Amino acid sequence: MIVELALSVALALYRPTAFPVAAAWACLLLTVLVWLATFFVSVPIHDKLSSGYNAAHIARLARSNWPRTAAWSARLVILALGTLALLR
Repeated sequence: MIVELALSVALALYRPTAFPVAAAWACLLLTVLVWLATFFVSVPIHDKLSSGYNAAHIARLARSNWPRTAAWSARLVILALGTLALLR
C-alpha cells in the first residue's frame, strides 16, 4: 500500500501530458480513501479480532472490505484508461 500511495502521488504531481489530469487526481483520491478506510475501519476490527474469534466482527470486516475493493477496482480502470490515452 505504501508503494501504491507513493506512485499515486508521483502520478498526480509528475503525470505525463497525455495522461488526463482528472484521472491522475482521481487515482490519488481513491488511494487516500483506501488508506483511510483501512486504518479507521479495518484495522480497529482486526484489533478486536486479535483477542479471539467473533463472528460479528468477521462479518463486519468482510462487509467493510467491499468499499476498499471497489476503490482499488475503480483505480485500476482509471489507470487502464489513462494508459490507453498514453498509447494513442
